[in-house]
Amino acid sequence: MYVGRNLVDKHMETEIVSELMGPNNGVGIERMMEEPPSIAVKRNKLIKSIKKLKESKEVVCKIMDGIVTFAN
Repeated sequence: MYVGRNLVDKHMETEIVSELMGPNNGVGIERMMEEPPSIAVKRNKLIKSIKKLKESKEVVCKIMDGIVTFAN
């Protein structure tokens, strides 16, 4: 069992490396590093959401400061 698994792992490793490095000098690696458009859209939405949350936090802090100041 171990010998069979080792053989498969070694063969797969060789194939993966040859696929990534390929005849085009690493184009496979560059292709893997490219961000798909769907991921870019999600990332931008998350960045906007984080910005809005930070702005909301500031507004809530100002309101809370006003309430504490008014109560005193």
